[in-house]
Amino acid sequence: MSPLPNQIEQLKKELASGQVVVVVGSGVSVAACGQQLVEGHKVATWTGLLEHGVDRLSGIGAADGDAELLRGLIGSGKPDLMINAAEIITDRLKARSEGIFRGWLADTVGELRSQEATLLQDLAALPGLLATLNYDHLLEQVTGHPAITWQETNAVQEVLRGHRQAILHLHGEYQKPETVVLGLASYQKVKDDPHAKAILQCFTLGKTLLFVGCGNTVLDPNFKQLITWGTEVLKDVAPRHRLLCRTSELTAFQQKLAAAPWLQPIAYGDDYAELGPFLRSLLPAGAPVPSLQRRGAYAQSKPPALISRATAKRWPGTTGT
Repeated sequence: MSPLPNQIEQLKKELASGQVVVVVGSGVSVAACGQQLVEGHKVATWTGLLEHGVDRLSGIGAADGDAELLRGLIGSGKPDLMINAAEIITDRLKARSEGIFRGWLADTVGELRSQEATLLQDLAALPGLLATLNYDHLLEQVTGHPAITWQETNAVQEVLRGHRQAILHLHGEYQKPETVVLGLASYQKVKDDPHAKAILQCFTLGKTLLFVGCGNTVLDPNFKQLITWGTEVLKDVAPRHRLLCRTSELTAFQQKLAAAPWLQPIAYGDDYAELGPFLRSLLPAGAPVPSLQRRGAYAQSKPPALISRATAKRWPGTTGT
């Protein structure tokens, strides 16, 4: 099933006018790092990160006999149960020390390196703002732009006003553990933060949101709140916000978003290999492609390798926020 031509044309116009905020989810990180394993876990996924967290708790004697219970919550695939598991993991790591939690983030998402830069380059080439729900620095590795979190209110304002380039981390980043939105308490904190809430509402009212690789983002507490708010505020506004998915996922996303008619899914193709060409097809004619290079400490990471087609087909089904 191909997307309606008017949906694509509208998206192209929004991009050409610089009105799009691209929101990158965990699916992009999974693809970009080539499903990189850290101590046997795919930590670019929410599931893999939490499973690693259980192992870390066991390793420091803080699982308190609950390892199997936590794995059961994580394995359920249900966002509310997984967030409860994330809260327990976060609390117990921090109970040992804030440094233990910081070290765990650095040892997991902090170890991710870009193995497939093409997709990240395609996303960075799109005109407008680039935001992410991920804690890693994969986009920073390719673009050279700094990370700015939802708690850095003045810096966020500078980005919104076009005074600086940066990657907006809507759910925090690993080098600033206090900003990471992982467990229930942190979700509540970002939900209730006036500035963070205002930014999402500003994007929804004044920009066009384009979600890429976001999986179950539409079900997490922060965005469920946005979806509820947007459904009332935008009920008499023609839909312009989009979520990209595979053709096989279109019906499922239409059902997930049934209560949010302002956010419409668009199928980019049958498998991941078609996402890059789809993104490039959206670029305005003659649009400049930014100079993308690895910088600083990332210059020592392994060179990009092409992701296999088998891996590519697995990427869109990852679970994460």
